[in-house]
Amino acid sequence: MSPYDRSTRECPSEELRDLALDDDKVSADADTLPPGCSVGRYAVLRPLGRGGMGVVYEAHDPQLARNVALKVLRKDRGHDPAIYEMKLLREAQTLARLQHPNIVTVYDAGLSAQGVFLAMELIDGRTLGQWLDERPRRPKEIVATLCEAGRGLAAAHRAGIVHRDFKPSNILVGRDGTVRVLDFGLAHLLDPGRVPPRRLPDPTEWMQTAKTTTRTTLEFPSCESGTLVGTPAYMAPEQLLRESVDERSDQYSFCLCLQLALGGPAPERGPAFEALGSLRIMPRPRPPAGPIPIRVQRVIERGLATDPAQRFASMDALLTELSERPKRWVGLGASMLMVGFGLGALMFDSMPPRACRNPERGLQGIWGVDDQHRVRLAFLGTSHPDAPELLERVSQQLDGYAGGLVRTYGAACQATHVDHQQSEQLFDEQMVCLRRHRGQLHEVVEALARVDSPKAMLDRMTLAFKLPTIQDCTDPLRLLARLPLPHDRAERKTVERLQQRLDHAQTLAATGSTAGALAITQEVLEQARTIDYPPVLAEALGSMGSLQASGSSARDAEATLIEAIRVATATGADEIAARAWTWLLYALTVQDRLEQGFTLQFAAEAAVERAGDPIARGWLLNNLGALYSKGDRPERGVEYVEQALAIKQQSLGADHFDVAISWFNLGTAQLARERFEDAREAYERALEGFERTLGQAHPLTHHAMAGLCEVEAARGNPRAAVALCEQVLEHLHLSPWSTVSMGVVRFFAAKALWEAGQDERARRMALRARAELETENPELTNKIEHWLDNHRPLALRRGE
Repeated sequence: MSPYDRSTRECPSEELRDLALDDDKVSADADTLPPGCSVGRYAVLRPLGRGGMGVVYEAHDPQLARNVALKVLRKDRGHDPAIYEMKLLREAQTLARLQHPNIVTVYDAGLSAQGVFLAMELIDGRTLGQWLDERPRRPKEIVATLCEAGRGLAAAHRAGIVHRDFKPSNILVGRDGTVRVLDFGLAHLLDPGRVPPRRLPDPTEWMQTAKTTTRTTLEFPSCESGTLVGTPAYMAPEQLLRESVDERSDQYSFCLCLQLALGGPAPERGPAFEALGSLRIMPRPRPPAGPIPIRVQRVIERGLATDPAQRFASMDALLTELSERPKRWVGLGASMLMVGFGLGALMFDSMPPRACRNPERGLQGIWGVDDQHRVRLAFLGTSHPDAPELLERVSQQLDGYAGGLVRTYGAACQATHVDHQQSEQLFDEQMVCLRRHRGQLHEVVEALARVDSPKAMLDRMTLAFKLPTIQDCTDPLRLLARLPLPHDRAERKTVERLQQRLDHAQTLAATGSTAGALAITQEVLEQARTIDYPPVLAEALGSMGSLQASGSSARDAEATLIEAIRVATATGADEIAARAWTWLLYALTVQDRLEQGFTLQFAAEAAVERAGDPIARGWLLNNLGALYSKGDRPERGVEYVEQALAIKQQSLGADHFDVAISWFNLGTAQLARERFEDAREAYERALEGFERTLGQAHPLTHHAMAGLCEVEAARGNPRAAVALCEQVLEHLHLSPWSTVSMGVVRFFAAKALWEAGQDERARRMALRARAELETENPELTNKIEHWLDNHRPLALRRGE
C-alpha cells in the first residue's frame, strides 16, 4: 500500500504530551503521528522537529504532488478546545500575511482531528543552533546569517507584526544558504495608534507585585494582553514584566541570539528574570567564535538596552548599523582592480564586487526606511479606511521585489567573481538589466509616495504588481542575445538616461497622466534620432506607439509602430520588434481594421517566436483573442485568451497580478458566449488572484465579484446574485469607482432583484443606475430605459 493512501492509516486522536519550550529534536518516545496517516489532505512521512507549539512533520500533498512541512499544533487540555484552536489559527493568519524571502511561506491551514495544522514550504536545512554546531563558524559568517533573519523580522515589523518568540530554533538555515524565520505563533498585530511602552518600573516595585502573582500565570504561555508569552530565555525585560511590547522587543531577542551565537556571555536579566525560577532556562554557552568587531559589539549592547527607548528606532536601522561598511579603495592599484571586475558591477551599485557583500546597498535611496516612511505617510494621509491594509499589500510586494534584486545581484557576483562559473560579459549584461529594473522600482516608489487622494492610491498601488519580472535578468540566452550598450562611457550614459525617461513616461501613463507621458516620450524620441544607437530609437518609437494605441490615437500609433518594427528589425532588437508587433495588432483591432490584423498575424507570431519573449507572447495571444472576438469568431478568440493565460501562468506564476487580469478577461469572454459555468470558474479564479495580491479592499476585487453577480443572475440564481451585488455595492462608498462601473453593477443588481421578486427595490436600483450612466454611456442608458419599460410595478401591470 502507498504511504500516501489516506484511507489506509488513521492518525491517533489523543492529546500530545507537554514538551519543553525550546527543543530542536523530537524525542524517541515522543507521542508523534505515525508515517502514512493523514492530517487534512496531507500524508505524514516523518517527524522533523518539536517545539512548544507542536510537532513538525515532513508530509506529502497529493493534490499538488509536493512534500511540505506540516506543523500540527498542540491542543490544550485546560481550556475550551474550540476557543484554543481559534487562538492557534492566529499563527496561520499571521504567517499568511507575511511574504518575504526571509520568512517561511505558509501554503495552507485548517482544522483536523489532531488539531490545527499548518502546511509550509519544506526547507532542506537546519535550525540556527544546529547550523552553529556543525562546525566552528567565523564571527563574520554568524553576523551575516543573523542579518538575513533580521531582514525577515524587519519585514514583519513593516507589516505591523511583532514575533515575540525570536530564538535560534525559530531560525532555519537552508542547505543553499537561505535563512528564514518561522513560528509566529506568539506574534500579535501592533495597534497602529499604540502608545510606546512606558519606561520600566523600578525592579523593587515589580518584585513586590510579583510576590502576589501566582506561578500558574507565569508558566502558562498565552497570547492575551498582560500575560507572559514566548520563551523566557530570549525575552526582552518589558516582555518578562508583561508590559506592552513592540518591534524593539524583537530587537532585544535578536541581539541576544547574536551575542550567544558569537560565544558572548548572557546579559544580566535582573529580578524579573530571576523570579521565573525553574522557567529561567538559558541555552548552553558556546565557545567564542573569535574576536567580535567593535562595530558589532556596539550594536549588540544598544539592542540589549533594558529601556526600549534606548534601542534602535527600527530593525532596519539596527541592520544598517550591523552591516559591514565597504572598504574605501585608494590609489591606482585599487582603481585597476575595480575595472578588472567589469563595468557592469558599478552599474548596479558602487561597491566593488570582490567580496560580493552587502548587495542591498545598491538599493539605498530607492526602497529604504525613508522611502517606506514616505509611502506610508502618503497612503495613510488619504484617510481611506482600507489604507493600512492596502499599504501592507504594497509594502510586501516591494519588499519581495527589492529582495529579489539583491539576491539576483549577489548570485551573479558570486558566480562570476568567486566561483568563476560565468563570464564577465554575462555579468555585465545582468548588471545592465538589474540597473534598469532598479530604476523602474524607483519610479514606482516615487509614484506611490506622491499619492494624494483615495483614487490615486487605488489606481497607483497596482504599479507595484506590474514591475518587470526579475527572471528577465537571469536567462543567459536572452541576455546575451540583447544588443550591448555603447562602449563609449558618455554614449552609454546618454542611452541609460533616455531609457530612464521612457520608464518615467510609462509610469506617468499608468497613473493617468497620458499627456505628460506623451510629451516626455516625444522629447526622448527627438533626442534618440540624434545619436548613433538605433536600439534606443526603436524603443522610443515602440513606447510612443503603445501610448498612442492605448490613449490618444490608434491611427497615429499604427504609423509609429510600423517605424519601430522597421528600426528594431534592421538592428536586431528582436524583443523591441516583438512587442511593437503586439501593439500594432491591438491598434488595428481598435480601428476595426480586422482583415488587416488577420493578414499580419503570421508576421507578428514569427517576430514573437524569434524574440523568445514569453511576456510578449502572452500579450500577442491576448490581443489575438480580442481581434478574433471582435471579428465574430468568439470561439477562436476564447482559445487565444486561454493560451495567453497559460503562458502567463508559466512565465509569471499562478499568483501574479497579471494572471488574475487574464482570468477576469476569460470570465468576460465566457459570459458573452453564455458558458456560465466556465465564466463562474474564471471569475472565481480572478477574485482569488486579486485578493491574494491587492487584497479584499481594492476595486478590482469587487469587479471580479460583480462578474460573479452577473453570472449568477444569468444562471437563474437571483438570490445568490443579489447577495453578491450587495457585497459589491457596500464598498462603493469607500472606493471611488467610476460612475460607469457603479451604474453597471447597479443594473446587474436591479435585474437580480426583479427576478428575486423585489420589484420596487429593483426599479429604484435601475433608476439610480440610469442616472449614473446617462451622460457617460448613452447606449447602456437606452438598455436600462427599455428594461424599465418592460418591468413595471405590479399595480401598473394589472392595469390599475
